Amino acid sequence: MLQLLQLKNDYAGDLSGGQKKLLSLGRVFMLKPDMILLDEPTAGVNPTLRVQLMEAIKRLQEMEKKAFFIIEHSMKVISDVCDKVFVLNYGKKIAEGTPEEIQQNEQVLEAYLGGA
Repeated sequence: MLQLLQLKNDYAGDLSGGQKKLLSLGRVFMLKPDMILLDEPTAGVNPTLRVQLMEAIKRLQEMEKKAFFIIEHSMKVISDVCDKVFVLNYGKKIAEGTPEEIQQNEQVLEAYLGGA
């Protein structure tokens, strides 16, 4: 499911950063959690593994019916995997909605891009 089978004989310390994140995700799922919190899951991950990681998250959402709480600055990542988005600015919620709504939100644009 996580596309790591070919690495089954490798040491975890020898894996790339993205592969380690996939391995960590697999380890978390072994605990059968109700919700998974991911903090910047794609930070420092090369583009190819970023796609693989996000596909794995989507598969796990669908197959295991688990909720993910993702903290992420990449709107591309958020748009690909999130149904609902909450935007914080200095610890206060300034917006809530679908990824499409958030990308059009005036407060979000002002806070993160300095205006539309």
